[in-house]
Amino acid sequence: MRNVACIAVRHESIGKGPVLHEVCRAFGITPGEVLVIGDSCNDLSMLDGGFGFAAAVPGNAEDEVKARVKAIGGYIAQDGYGDGVAEAVRRGFGT
Repeated sequence: MRNVACIAVRHESIGKGPVLHEVCRAFGITPGEVLVIGDSCNDLSMLDGGFGFAAAVPGNAEDEVKARVKAIGGYIAQDGYGDGVAEAVRRGFGT
């Protein structure tokens, strides 16, 4: 069961999306070359399309996260948890 009884308050420039975008910039990687996978609302800053990453979620992702990824044309795996991640990676690499 997912623990959804917490509150996180942080500046908008802090989060997985902005940090990963900065890592890409530092290493000369274009965001479109990056596949991001997450399942919780704390992953939305990298999954919502704002930075241009290819996005995917496992089947057990929170409904809001699935909806946001679907809205940008991302991939929603049928399987959950690690199997869903593996499914998304296989799809991302065309295997």
